[in-house]
Amino acid sequence: MLTAALAKYIKSLQDKKFRQLEGHFVVEGDKSVGELLRSKLRVSHLLGLKDWLDAHEAELPQTANVVPMKPRDLERISGLTTPQAIIAIAEIPIYNEPPNAEGRTNITNLPSSFTLYLDGIRDPGNLGTIIRTADWYGLTQLFCSPDTVDCYSPKVVQACMGSLFRMQVHYVPFETILSQHPERIFGAVLDGLHIGKADLRSDSVLVIGNEASGIRPELLPHITQPISIPKFGEAESLNAAVATGILLDRFLG
Repeated sequence: MLTAALAKYIKSLQDKKFRQLEGHFVVEGDKSVGELLRSKLRVSHLLGLKDWLDAHEAELPQTANVVPMKPRDLERISGLTTPQAIIAIAEIPIYNEPPNAEGRTNITNLPSSFTLYLDGIRDPGNLGTIIRTADWYGLTQLFCSPDTVDCYSPKVVQACMGSLFRMQVHYVPFETILSQHPERIFGAVLDGLHIGKADLRSDSVLVIGNEASGIRPELLPHITQPISIPKFGEAESLNAAVATGILLDRFLG
């Protein structure tokens, strides 16, 4: 049964502050919830139409609180314009070790090969698309500046289409990456070296900047190789997610 308290709780998870406080986030839709159930993330609640729950009975985790719903109740708690048949509440995973004595965040399994770092990406759709694209190219970790949009925002989760559940997303200052990858740091800029002429190798860091302002000025001195995607038309710039996809193909394709 959908109680008033549970409905209020689900609505509160639309807000980043409450997601961080409660350690949970919302997943909506058949595709995304299906991917969630196949992942290792812990699911605390499943709220769905009886037909959906019956059809997926074998997949439902025994530890989850399963709540059959009526369509009007799903509409009341859904964050989508067109609610779907199932909503899940999942636990936000913790991938980072506690900060060390200097206050720096220690990253578990920081890759020694290719690292993608997002500097100030603010559009949820862009971040979701970047996560899906990174998943397509086999990345399992993504690194973001602390001011990048929250990957557990409902709009990001929706745009990921399940790829988020296979991706460890870390929010760390650039210094954390720089301390372990001082060389071969590529940055996507408008006036860099043509990517066809650059020595793109998979043992590198690629920095993608903010949609409007690019890589922040204080990071630019650490970029050992600014690179650009060649332009043939009159568009002022490329969408950050599109640019990331092109560059990932050059580095990893």
